[in-house]
Amino acid sequence: MKNIKIIFCLIIISFVSCTITEKVHFNNDDSGYVEYIIDYNKYVEMTGSSMDLDIDSIMKASLESDKYNSLEGISDFKFNNDKNRNELNISYNFKNISALNKVIQETSELAYGADEDNTSETKVKKEFIRKGKKLIYLSPKMEKDSTTESMESISEFFNYNLIISFDKEIQKVKNENAIISGDRKSVTLKGNLFEILSKEYDSDVTIITK
Repeated sequence: MKNIKIIFCLIIISFVSCTITEKVHFNNDDSGYVEYIIDYNKYVEMTGSSMDLDIDSIMKASLESDKYNSLEGISDFKFNNDKNRNELNISYNFKNISALNKVIQETSELAYGADEDNTSETKVKKEFIRKGKKLIYLSPKMEKDSTTESMESISEFFNYNLIISFDKEIQKVKNENAIISGDRKSVTLKGNLFEILSKEYDSDVTIITK
């Protein structure tokens, strides 16, 4: 799983500005899919170039070498860099919540600041928990340290959208920052990436479906 972390590290170091949209969809049996969309149009506008790094070859090599589709409970792992739309797309299917949690924990450790052994000052924990009709999303949190403080000056350039969707309708959501869609089948958290990951921001969500 080490190379999957390269993907999220490159997102941070490659772009001066981007919008990250994370979509997680749950079928009725708690299988589903995850899609990350990294929109780097602002980066192109600011720099006049599509990429500073050969991100295509690096990511494709990472995906091929680790054979992500052979991971237990994970399938159809894909990466695409659409240079016409200035978007990176990373997606995969998961068989159950356990498989989903395994992958997102591996990726979030680097994406949100923890080191390989999770021994740095910045500890992360991101997972989904199913309790009957309740689905609980526990968001990663970043402790303030010298690294995060130095990045606060550019925090306005990093926007984050989390969209959690279902086949069935949502009955209730416990989080005032979460927005329920018109068809009541999805919940969205959106804002500045560093604000959402701060301990002061309420980004944990409990969703009760019908």
